[in-house]
Amino acid sequence: CCIKGVVTPVSASLEQGLPVELVSDPVKSGPPTVLDWTLEGLMVEGATIDLEISVDYRGSREGHDKVSWFRDDEAVPEARGSLSYDLGLEDVGKHIGFKYTPVNHEALEGRTVYHTDDRMVMPQDPKVTGIRLENCYIGRPVKCVYEYIGGVEGRTEVEWFKSEDGVNFVSVRSMAVRSPANEGYATYRSCADDLHCVLQCQVTPVRHDGRKGTMTSTMALCVMTKKLRAEMHAILKEGIKGWNVEDRTNADQVLHAHLLFTAHKLMLLKHRTETDASHRTKDRPEDRQKKLYGKAIQKEAIIVKGTWGDKTTIETVRDSGDAGLVRVDFGKETKMLKVRSTHLQLTLALAFRIYQGMAIYDICFA
Repeated sequence: CCIKGVVTPVSASLEQGLPVELVSDPVKSGPPTVLDWTLEGLMVEGATIDLEISVDYRGSREGHDKVSWFRDDEAVPEARGSLSYDLGLEDVGKHIGFKYTPVNHEALEGRTVYHTDDRMVMPQDPKVTGIRLENCYIGRPVKCVYEYIGGVEGRTEVEWFKSEDGVNFVSVRSMAVRSPANEGYATYRSCADDLHCVLQCQVTPVRHDGRKGTMTSTMALCVMTKKLRAEMHAILKEGIKGWNVEDRTNADQVLHAHLLFTAHKLMLLKHRTETDASHRTKDRPEDRQKKLYGKAIQKEAIIVKGTWGDKTTIETVRDSGDAGLVRVDFGKETKMLKVRSTHLQLTLALAFRIYQGMAIYDICFA
């Protein structure tokens, strides 16, 4: 806008002269001025602080004000231009400050306001969010995944339980504590006994200073992979299954043997010698099958045998330091047997369930 002035001269006798007009240059707005401001919000990790500010734009209107945030005098680029600031883990133990420059519509800048809050950002209580179980299959390492909030994570505690009915849980692994030397603290190695059981993982968050948060848990049903299910279907259809094993019952003497399952019995047989094996290759396949699983089986050196019953059990040996180890109770005698891999260990234990008539529905349809 411009200001216009009109001057009309008047004599002592009150006689008026010709008026004279004066027009100013366009009036420019003055620089904006910050009248008042407040910083609202708690200085706690996870909270949001808001800058509430009042500005006099002096004849103009608001433009693109400049806002910058600082963490102990270090600029935080991702927060530039916003009147809000989200406090995170990196802010804990620091002081938050801001720099605000008012700018009017004509891009005229006013005096900048600087401020650093005297309150230190505090960590919130430790807690766990987004907790879930991944890879929940038998024979696989089941992992508990979660997000930790509440300062720097310390020796978080993890416990594993399982339940056959989803109500009554029993511990399956002693408490594990998070540490640089224990990368698998949140992992549980499942076995055949966990099939169709509910696995539960309880996580108690612990901050680096020892402060504990509230325990949080998650559950999932432990099932088998499609590949393993197809393998179990094939075993069930065959009606007979055998494994080459090592008899490690006597620690001083390891015996090579053959563990055989049929629909009525299980036997641990002396392993055939190389001579026997070469002789057997001359037989026709159907003859070899008959000799191995028919009457000729009585001529094999039977180490121990048993019939299916309540006392017959096969258990996966956990935490033995020897992968593929199982404990087989034949009813009258117990043997410690080792197979080549954890996968064979798993299929052996599942086949035991099939031939004993236990949990066939779970195995085929879980």
